[in-house]
Amino acid sequence: MAKIFYVTENAPDYAQVNFFKTEKEALEFGNSQIPNFEMRQEPMNDEEADGEEWFYGAELTFKKGILFSYEEAEVYVQEMDEDEAREYVEEEVGENGGAIFFNGFTKGMYGYLGSAADGKGYKWDWDGADINESNKINIKHKMKHIKLFEQFINEKKNWNDPDPYNIGDEFMYEFPKNSDWEDSMWSSLEDWMREEWGPNADIQKDKGFDDCFDTVQSYLQDEGYSV
Repeated sequence: MAKIFYVTENAPDYAQVNFFKTEKEALEFGNSQIPNFEMRQEPMNDEEADGEEWFYGAELTFKKGILFSYEEAEVYVQEMDEDEAREYVEEEVGENGGAIFFNGFTKGMYGYLGSAADGKGYKWDWDGADINESNKINIKHKMKHIKLFEQFINEKKNWNDPDPYNIGDEFMYEFPKNSDWEDSMWSSLEDWMREEWGPNADIQKDKGFDDCFDTVQSYLQDEGYSV
């Protein structure tokens, strides 16, 4: 199972979702779109600017796929495998809605439903009548994606790159209470960072780990965790 975070935008003539690896990234994005944005709250808009766009942020745990859909003026983000999603859009979304299916998470992934579907990292979309395989999965797009991914890997190649407090925030989200951590399968904070956080952040080298670990550990101990 994987956990990601997302921010949806619902407007009169379009809907959009943006996905993020960490809650901090999602919160920063939300605040760049609307003042005083908060995760897991009721959808909010910018009343002072007479905004018609409504924003909402939350997390999603998924195993095989994600379906983003627009149904009866509401937006939904659901965990769903591909077979279920294909059946769902035909039977539940129908001709008056739209949907986009993602079969995993990639950095910068998003979906847009308006006069047509658009996005990054999605496999197919539903336009109210047909399922359309993404025409962005071609050689040119693949080469561009591979180049960007390699650049990202190079940028995130050691423990000097991530913000240690971001790692700590992710830890506290996964383990809201110290008892949750003590009851987990992890034998130590070091194991969790190396085996869980590091690979998900595409960290390839051990450089800077000790300093990063010390900062994360101190931060979590200040918050009452036995690490």
